[in-house]
Amino acid sequence: MSPARKLSRKKSHREHMLRNLATSLILFEHVETTVPKAKEVKALVDHFIAQSKSQSLQARRELKSQLFTTLAVKKVFEVIVPRFENQASGFVRMTKIGHRLGDAAAMAHLELIIEVKEQKEAKTDTTPKAAETIQPAKEKATRKPRAAKTAPETNTKKST
Repeated sequence: MSPARKLSRKKSHREHMLRNLATSLILFEHVETTVPKAKEVKALVDHFIAQSKSQSLQARRELKSQLFTTLAVKKVFEVIVPRFENQASGFVRMTKIGHRLGDAAAMAHLELIIEVKEQKEAKTDTTPKAAETIQPAKEKATRKPRAAKTAPETNTKKST
């Protein structure tokens, strides 16, 4: 874990901070942090998940030495790795969300990608052109004629 960015911290503090962010990202599946920290954690978590795809005891022990809770290790092997079994990399999405109010630091939202399998299944269903030609025909058949709108009656009497 030798990051390219020092993040204005000593080595031990920086490593523990990144490991803590990685553990939080795995447990909660999303986290907000500054952009430089997000870039480092994204690479770290991608590496953790890619190593864990082998499902070996060595990978489990290596991950346990890096993450702070055994619950996070268990979640990686039982929930996250099966989700990404057909994907080689790109497990974490980073979205820039603007600047923090106090010090105007650039902020980012990190999240584990959830909809991997749904995207691949949706692409194989039908082509968009076929769907467009079928839908207007159904709409025309089910339309009902509109009733003419009438103006609401107004009360002409004055209240006293």
